[in-house]
Amino acid sequence: MPRPIRRDNFISPSSLEKQTQNKNLSFLFNLEREKNKEYGRKVHELFARLERLTDPLVQSLQQLALEYKGEDKERNPFQDVLECLQTPEIQKIFTPNEDTDIWIEKNFCLEVEGLWIKGSFDRVHIKKVESDKGISSEIYDFKTDFVCSLEGLYELAKKYQSQLMLYRKALCKLLQIEPSQVKVLLVSVHLKKMIELFQDA
Repeated sequence: MPRPIRRDNFISPSSLEKQTQNKNLSFLFNLEREKNKEYGRKVHELFARLERLTDPLVQSLQQLALEYKGEDKERNPFQDVLECLQTPEIQKIFTPNEDTDIWIEKNFCLEVEGLWIKGSFDRVHIKKVESDKGISSEIYDFKTDFVCSLEGLYELAKKYQSQLMLYRKALCKLLQIEPSQVKVLLVSVHLKKMIELFQDA
């Protein structure tokens, strides 16, 4: 039976990002931050609707991208998601084998190594494999941070490494599997590229 949750050892993986807030942030900075949060929320909502890629879904995105009239004139979430889906390596995420179990926006709350962790997986694939291990799995985490180069992608992976390590540990506990059975992939929406973490772990 789980031990009672204590406030002093309860964490969220996303809280491990480095915080750089300043009490004297300007109004414009706050406004930009809110725009970024709204953009990220919309992008995640769109990906959450895409269990498997279909022509009608693509056509709907194309229409919504054309009609988009949001406050953020520089970024169109519908267009960005559409362009991601047109990138071969990202498109594969949404065209898995039929026997793949898919979790989307699955919440979790469990104890890992003495810490209570709560969070939400953006997307998880679980596959049966013909080996002693039984299953393999993949965690996909979508990030909307602005990056403009491969170097920026590596920095993004470093920024979220602690969060995604906890995600991997959580999935291992939920599925009763080893870390070697879990791939963790960060998807940069801005760069339209994907990077695998913990390949040597």
